[in-house]
Amino acid sequence: MARDDKLFFHKTVQHLARSLANIKDAPWEKVQTLYTLCPSDVQNGILQINCRQQDAVIALEKANWQDELRLNPTDRIPIAERFSFCLHTLLCDIAVRCEDTRKEIINTQVECMVSLTSQIIKIQDPNHRNSAIKLFLCKVTIPVFLGLARAMGRFCMNDPPLTCRLFPKPEPPLSQAAAKDQNAYKRSFSRFRNIIPRSLSGNLHATVDILTATAGNYDMSDIAFNSNSLKRTGSIYSTSSNYDPKTYFFSKFGSSFNQFPHLRINDPNDQKNQIIFPQQYLHTILTLSKKLLTKELLTLLDEQSVEIKATGKISIFPYKTFSETINLVMVTLMRELLQPQRDLPILFTKDVQEFVKGLYLNGQTELQSRNHDASEKEDRESNFALVNKFKVNVMANAACGFIVLYAAVSIILTNIGLVVERLKQQCINCVRTSPSHLDSTINCGSPSPLLTQVSASRSYTNNVEGKAGQIASAVG
Repeated sequence: MARDDKLFFHKTVQHLARSLANIKDAPWEKVQTLYTLCPSDVQNGILQINCRQQDAVIALEKANWQDELRLNPTDRIPIAERFSFCLHTLLCDIAVRCEDTRKEIINTQVECMVSLTSQIIKIQDPNHRNSAIKLFLCKVTIPVFLGLARAMGRFCMNDPPLTCRLFPKPEPPLSQAAAKDQNAYKRSFSRFRNIIPRSLSGNLHATVDILTATAGNYDMSDIAFNSNSLKRTGSIYSTSSNYDPKTYFFSKFGSSFNQFPHLRINDPNDQKNQIIFPQQYLHTILTLSKKLLTKELLTLLDEQSVEIKATGKISIFPYKTFSETINLVMVTLMRELLQPQRDLPILFTKDVQEFVKGLYLNGQTELQSRNHDASEKEDRESNFALVNKFKVNVMANAACGFIVLYAAVSIILTNIGLVVERLKQQCINCVRTSPSHLDSTINCGSPSPLLTQVSASRSYTNNVEGKAGQIASAVG
């Protein structure tokens, strides 16, 4: 009953937010109703946040979550991570639509990441490891950091905004006639116990597919539809067809928009409408990654996670270890921020390439030492409530491979650009001294080896991006 009451409040504040958004220049008196539901400072700058206040913030640094509640049965990420992911996704949507606040939002998010990183690194101090600090680190600091890293830099230029994809407008209730038809369907033959042997059930797949394609009200909970043999067959059950943003990002560890081709929110070839992350902040993100993704710190964080997991003090805590997920979210964040960049300094690009190449090699070693079957067994034993370390490591390594190749191609193209500029200058000088020499060069008919190399490099970049996306999508 308590859970139903909280879910009712969750839906109510979202309805209120949508209504206020449809009012042009809504008066503050109306908005204040929603604002007063948000958390307030109670003591020493610490916020006490319950589920109602969390919903109010999403609808519209330090915090303690007083209760833990899953909004959907499929939710697996911690409450603090869910809150952080939703809040920063909302801020990114605001940054897209309010250019006046864009710089301030990006700056605030970077400052927040710097602050959270410094709090995480403090665990290396032996005097900073009492039980309360460890619990706060695992329950609040790291989950909030993960949510921020998963949402930062994901700017959607198309409608609907990302927040509206996470919390779409609810469907209107069914009319009495439609509800009657639906109840009649539920009493149909397909609701009876399946008496057909498994050896013959394969012949029914096509029939079920036809029903799915032709009957819009086909019951997704039907035994025939949800059979394991059916899920394993046919491209209709691929990852992209199962993607539902209302639940996907709250059940897939380390997931983010733009992570795979079927999660793409913008056209990567459309450079006109993309928001480019400021280069000075790229240096900050790289510096933070270098501090976080050290073997010593990640091992220490895993030790704290195992200890807190054993105490059972956190109700929703899927991270038996943190290292794999931290590595994944930071690498995918760097990939997201770097992909639309052009004309980055060569020294910075080489620095990124060297750092990520080290992560890639470490990841390869880690994958060779881990047993995929053991990870699958752990998934089944925990009912998929814990992070699958093997899959997360594979996704992180795929992202590392993309960044390494991106950096390599970027360096090549930059060097080629410099050479082209020199050739242009030489041609200008040549025209000034001998115009006839230039005419003979133009009319020679043979393509320039340099131009051929530029074309090949660009084609290679496009192929690399396609293959990296296919590999990561297959793993996910």
